[in-house]
Amino acid sequence: MRTRDKLAWGTAGLAAFIGSFIPSDIPAHAATDIYIENSGVDSNDGFSPTTPVKTIDQARWLAVSGANQDEDYTYNLHLGDGTFTQEQAGTLNFNKSWQTINITGNGPDNTKLNAAMVASGPMSVSDLSSEGMPYNLGLLVRFKDEGSLQNCLLTDNASTQLDNNGELVTADDCTFRDIDPAFFVQSMGKEGEASQGFNISGSLFDTCLPYRLGTGVFTVDTGDNAYVNCDPIAESSDASGTDAEINFSKSFFQGSGKTGNNYEGPCPADTGITNPSALEGLVDNVSNARFDNPLRFPPFPLPDDTYGFGDMDGDTIPNYLDFDIDGDGVSNDDEIYRDNTDPYCLFDVLEPEHIPASSPTSLAVLAGALLAGGVYAGSRRREAYSSEAREARD
Repeated sequence: MRTRDKLAWGTAGLAAFIGSFIPSDIPAHAATDIYIENSGVDSNDGFSPTTPVKTIDQARWLAVSGANQDEDYTYNLHLGDGTFTQEQAGTLNFNKSWQTINITGNGPDNTKLNAAMVASGPMSVSDLSSEGMPYNLGLLVRFKDEGSLQNCLLTDNASTQLDNNGELVTADDCTFRDIDPAFFVQSMGKEGEASQGFNISGSLFDTCLPYRLGTGVFTVDTGDNAYVNCDPIAESSDASGTDAEINFSKSFFQGSGKTGNNYEGPCPADTGITNPSALEGLVDNVSNARFDNPLRFPPFPLPDDTYGFGDMDGDTIPNYLDFDIDGDGVSNDDEIYRDNTDPYCLFDVLEPEHIPASSPTSLAVLAGALLAGGVYAGSRRREAYSSEAREARD
């Protein structure tokens, strides 16, 4: 056997010999849970519900110091009931870019976190409320990598900042109220590189400035949200404006500039702004904003939504997902494109002689609509259309 072959066989044999002592099913290192309670003590290890720490400052220190594991793993920070306010001045820096930090409360009504955090690695924040901290323009979290907000109530100084060149940031099922701005995206990365994008859905922006955008190239998807008393809804932080592509499609807009259809009788008036020129007036120095298919009613019930317009027929399917919004047995598309009736109004149906004979649900649909209409009218204490109103409509 040649010397080269002997060396090859010898190396392979040595590797096999060493490998025989190494388990082949080594489990991945589990994430470390850190518990924070107002009843806790910062001298505790924080690794179990029975030994919680007291402050978010101590929880951060445990994470960035790599407590209980190497520094390249995940830390789950569990906040209990009550208010937790950072103690140190400035920001709480989660400065390990290879760490993933997940911060979770017991719901916005139970847990409040007042902090100004900077996340160098991936971070998620969920199930809590925050007033943020008066740091610069106000701050709850500055995402320098991918991140998410889920089921949060953010007010006052709890702004979210996105750095350029980071990964995608998402927000879902959140409420932003009395905050300026809710999101601040400033170009901070290398010139010519793509900027950090973010997607927001299922969220309510109430009496606030939702978006302040820098001069970089941004892609913002903000569909399926509700904007109430927000004017502007987006602005540029630069006097020369921004070429941001911001998509407001399928969102609801309500404010003093309300436009749209108004009905007499039991059919409700539109509560949303649907006029294109009125919508375009809600952005300031943002040249590339889209308002496709604005919603006439909110996609989900608002805090003061006494009529349940978020789910008009009460079938637990939100209006924007419901194929029959008013519950009259006729699909939205048939009402709009075939019958020319209002899919948001239970009482706006064709008279029997106007229903196409080829329609398999013609008489059944009408009977069902009239029966449901009687129940609905009784519950709302509204009167049906007068004959004059029907003649005017026809």
